[in-house]
Amino acid sequence: MDKTKTRPRTRPRTRPALFSTLLLLLSNTNSAIWAAEPLFSTFLESGQKEIKACHYDQAEKQLEMALANSEHLGETAEGRMKLYCELGAAYCYTGKFEKSREYLEKVVQYRKSKVVPGKKQTLEAQLALYEPVCMLGTVYRNMDRFADSERLYKESLNVFQGNNSLNLLCQATVLYALGTLYLEMQKPKEAETILKAALSTREKTAQKKYLSENGIYDALGRSYYLQDRLSEAEETLKKALEFAREEKSATSEAYTKANLSLVYGALGKYEEARKLLKESLETISKSHGEGSNQMATCYSTLAKVAIEQDQYDEAEELLSKALQTHRKLLGEDHTFTARDLMRLSTLMKNQGRYGEAEEYAQKSLSIYEKLLGSDNEGTNQARRDLAQIIAESGTKQPEKLNQAIELLSKAASSGSIVDKALNDLTLGEVQIRKGQKKEAEQSIKNAVAMLDGSGDETRLPLYKCTTALADFYLSQGREQDAELYADKALKLKRQMLASDASDQARLVVDLRKAADIKMRLGKSNEYQNLSAEIKSIVEASPQMKDAVSIRKFERQENSQSVKQRPVKNKWALVIGISNFKESDINLRFAAKDAIDFSNYLVNDAGFSPTNVKLMTDKNATRDNIIKELGDGFLGRKAGLDDLVVIYVSSHGSTSMENADGVNFLVAHDTNPQALLSTGIPMQWLSQIIKEQVHSDRVILIMDVCHSGAASSGAKGLSREKFNTDKIAVGAGQAIICSSAPEQVSWESKNYQNSVFTRKLIEALKRPGSNLDTAYDYLKEQVYAEVMQDRHKVQTPLYFSRAWQGPPPVLAVPVNVGAGAGTANPSSNQKPGIKKAGSVKAGNARNR
Repeated sequence: MDKTKTRPRTRPRTRPALFSTLLLLLSNTNSAIWAAEPLFSTFLESGQKEIKACHYDQAEKQLEMALANSEHLGETAEGRMKLYCELGAAYCYTGKFEKSREYLEKVVQYRKSKVVPGKKQTLEAQLALYEPVCMLGTVYRNMDRFADSERLYKESLNVFQGNNSLNLLCQATVLYALGTLYLEMQKPKEAETILKAALSTREKTAQKKYLSENGIYDALGRSYYLQDRLSEAEETLKKALEFAREEKSATSEAYTKANLSLVYGALGKYEEARKLLKESLETISKSHGEGSNQMATCYSTLAKVAIEQDQYDEAEELLSKALQTHRKLLGEDHTFTARDLMRLSTLMKNQGRYGEAEEYAQKSLSIYEKLLGSDNEGTNQARRDLAQIIAESGTKQPEKLNQAIELLSKAASSGSIVDKALNDLTLGEVQIRKGQKKEAEQSIKNAVAMLDGSGDETRLPLYKCTTALADFYLSQGREQDAELYADKALKLKRQMLASDASDQARLVVDLRKAADIKMRLGKSNEYQNLSAEIKSIVEASPQMKDAVSIRKFERQENSQSVKQRPVKNKWALVIGISNFKESDINLRFAAKDAIDFSNYLVNDAGFSPTNVKLMTDKNATRDNIIKELGDGFLGRKAGLDDLVVIYVSSHGSTSMENADGVNFLVAHDTNPQALLSTGIPMQWLSQIIKEQVHSDRVILIMDVCHSGAASSGAKGLSREKFNTDKIAVGAGQAIICSSAPEQVSWESKNYQNSVFTRKLIEALKRPGSNLDTAYDYLKEQVYAEVMQDRHKVQTPLYFSRAWQGPPPVLAVPVNVGAGAGTANPSSNQKPGIKKAGSVKAGNARNR
């Protein structure tokens, strides 16, 4: 459950710094010695000093020695109560929450028994109850007993009613603790309100120096981060960092650095994020120990930044360390362990490793159900996460789809209104895959109805759900129903763009959809009005004018004159590389793109699983790719009457002058500094296909990128033209590239794929789709999403030479002639228009 939305656990949920300060104030009001026995006092005082120095393992040992030497104290002696408070704190810091709870509950129970109803309590009595109540609230938070924690914090507020300086100081402290609790409960707006109240109350007390500004500003910054108010989060956390330095608290500084690193990661400032995290790790390792709960939290945070930088192997290692530490400290059945498992699940899903992702998610859900119960929000979020993995895997197995439907149905009752609506939308998508069209329609309509009229903050998810419903009706041939929701989606898009007249190009896809429906329904006046608006937007945007002028290849439609040969079999080689031997050029979703495209071929396009060869990461070496194109697979298997699909998602190099302008495909083991000897020349790739793949019906899909430094945060091979003009397109080859040579191909901000591959799969799944109609849909959808999210132009290209007959259909059944397209190598047909290749900067990761 990462910030989609992640609980910001970088600052451990342990005793706020003020608690020890209040004890100091209490000791100043009462100079009584807790115990006369020297050995007991020595160990107790030593343990207190170790806590103050943040040496918690040592503190625990000293306090346990004090406990062993406390026989002379009665069960309810103040000395024993004091020891229990300190032991509770030490155990909390070392992650032994059950032991901490045991001792603190004894103190709270005893001190509550001393309160006389209706009698005003002395300051000493208030302080004596305050500290263990607040500390126990923190322990409950670590055990995910949020309701108990909230109750105890509110009880503490009631204890400290009044306007004297110490009362106000304690109120501010409890408000701070309550605000951080709301962060844990995924209530960032409520947290923001409470934390601002804490700051305001702090200003009213003459003792404000005893309440750290660092802690409140740190928590407030995290509340902004969870609301995606990143500029405010950065500014606020920088203030928190300044306060930590003024207070000379190395530990507080380390926690704030870790939290600020998350913001930098979200802003694409990866180097700054890593620098802060490494400094944080060094400090926390010294103060808490390598095997501490705090270090495990930092491992998770560093893993998040590693994921943002596409360092998947490093992220997996860090998350595994966090999981191992939490299992050792807390046991298998603990919510911290469950969260580690879910983070690993998300990491696996992002790489297309769906089997492992599902296994981790199932283990996580089992822990949540056992510890938190069936109706807990954490449990329901785990259900949504598991269902999403099943849905994204592309499976058509009835038992898996039924499991996803059951999970989403159980999760539907909890969460925000947006959570519930998106839950229903996902449910509808799964039901469509299962063939339950009536149920799917109702689910998506429920999502729309839930969000309709809910306010500006729900406009974007409402647009998403409304568009999905319009598309559903179009797929069912229900144009009148589709018109209603397409018009509604267009209205919502206009509202979202109302404040930015320069952004009107983002309306084009919605305008075209609405216009197409009007034309189908014979509403010529409305169609003409929408078409005129599209024309004016296109003419006002030079980039868009250039983009829409790009056409697919021109090919004579001579299906009548060309004899149609049946497709005897279908074969595919699917290549995707995210993790390279040179890790500095890693990509984020290339391997997952390949896995998802492979799943589409098997689950939706009718390819036999044994006829699809998937090569990802370490398996996709230069030699292995060349081998599988030739005698290892395609060259040995594919026949003249077969349909062959080759999909590649990786880096592509710039054209090299010393190699006659040749571009190179980057394999897993390619050295970017030695492309001539370690890369695969793109022209050579085409020649291999022509000479070794015996089919004359080959579709080559190139989601190939050079991953240039297009902006801050981007990295990889230098950006120049990726020139496909010199690729010798053979007879019967059709090629789709992800973008024009002067453009960048982007990975999505909204899902774990490149925009090109996700939209290509969507296009190919549309009823009756062939490569021509899929390209028309693909081009507009890619343009729309990239323009909306990046304010950039990306235009996929489609070209071929000597392809005759009907457009290719990937889903054509074997032994069927119509719709596969037939190539005639001896034809004198003129080549189609040549369009140049593709650059992909998924790590044009400007966020």
